[in-house]
Amino acid sequence: MSSAKVLIQKENGKISVLVQAGHSLRNSASLLQRSVNCVSHFVSVPDGYSKIHGKGKPRSLIEQDLQQIGRTISNSTLSIKAEFRKISLSAPTTTMWRAICALPNTERQKMHTAP
Repeated sequence: MSSAKVLIQKENGKISVLVQAGHSLRNSASLLQRSVNCVSHFVSVPDGYSKIHGKGKPRSLIEQDLQQIGRTISNSTLSIKAEFRKISLSAPTTTMWRAICALPNTERQKMHTAP
């Protein structure tokens, strides 16, 4: 059997012809030396086979939001929760935490009491 997970154009055409001629999926797979799952996947959705579908979840923070977070956090002595309230974005707090950790110019330190 071939080690590639996706069928090539030539194999797509061969499978279409074999299935129209009345061959079973198992027979078609053995003639092409491919797995039955690979052949059945192509037969079930021939038009949408090997096309990229979704690109994942869109980002909840756009670039302007990241810049706003960076400007607000960089020179502040307020607590993080107070900063989140001050920024007032609709993003979850964990997303904002990740944005802060990803900023190259910020460093978290414990605040010490003044003498």
